[in-house]
Amino acid sequence: MSIFSGQVKIAVTGTPVQLPPNALAYGQIIIQADLSNSGPVYVGPAAVTNTGGGSGNGFVLKQDRSCATKASDTSAVWINGNAGDWISFIAS
Repeated sequence: MSIFSGQVKIAVTGTPVQLPPNALAYGQIIIQADLSNSGPVYVGPAAVTNTGGGSGNGFVLKQDRSCATKASDTSAVWINGNAGDWISFIAS
């Protein structure tokens, strides 16, 4: 079993960023938004938007909060939000 971890930073506001590729044996991914982020980070598929209020298509992850999902590869997960905001992840 391998464990993968890392951090992903949003470079451009409103532009989705993909987690790096890592094939997962168990498919478990935990994502945490950094406490210093300027706003929520949106987690979802490749076309995830950075819109809230019921008009977006991503899971809203507020600062210092985490969520878990399952996928066969970490690259299935994308984030979106404000430039300079970032997440940490751990997966196996």
